[in-house]
Amino acid sequence: SSWAARGMRGLMRASWDPQTSTARSCGTCRRHRGTNRHVLPSHALTEVSPAVRHFWSNNSFLPSLGKAEKTCHRERRLVRFSMEKVFEVVSNVQDYQVFLPWCRSSRFLEGGVQKHSNLSDSRALAELEVGFKGLSERYISEITMIRPSYIRVKAVDSTLFDVLTSEWKFTSGPSPHSCWLEFQVDFRFRNELYNQVASTFQEEVTTRMIGAFEQRCRDLYEHSDEKR
Repeated sequence: SSWAARGMRGLMRASWDPQTSTARSCGTCRRHRGTNRHVLPSHALTEVSPAVRHFWSNNSFLPSLGKAEKTCHRERRLVRFSMEKVFEVVSNVQDYQVFLPWCRSSRFLEGGVQKHSNLSDSRALAELEVGFKGLSERYISEITMIRPSYIRVKAVDSTLFDVLTSEWKFTSGPSPHSCWLEFQVDFRFRNELYNQVASTFQEEVTTRMIGAFEQRCRDLYEHSDEKR
């Protein structure tokens, strides 16, 4: 139909060259393999009519575009809190709703981490609800923890994400009250259009999320008896 053709032309004119992106992605991602495939800016969905948005998000149309490869983001930084303190903050999933951007609710379904527990290895199931740029999803994650050095969170029941896995690794820093934080997130939406849009703002999301965890550490430990 004419509205669909106009909508597609408008979206293609708004395309984004992936070679200009500054997002730090791993070497296996399509954006770092010299492809010419365009991705859409985050504002594209808000500049077209609801009918055109519906056409582009219709799953009967999207398979013809091919299945997207997962998007990967890695980051390593030095934080001025011990491994144990950062581990406590990241593993306490039920508090994510308090400080983490775009997290609307979070709770443990099974297991969880008890503060100062002597258990080095543990597993848990948690339910999280996230919302970002018009998307909303409630899903279940399986959490694997090795105190105080490793946390892995993997979505196991999600209608929005085909893949969503984040890994945290903590190693000793140059001083007793610091540690190296290594973070990696891999994700792929089930909807190909969402994959196109997400690739334009994934660095913003990751940067804000890491910053939120650091701020949580400051809020909990800088002005308390448990400082660092």
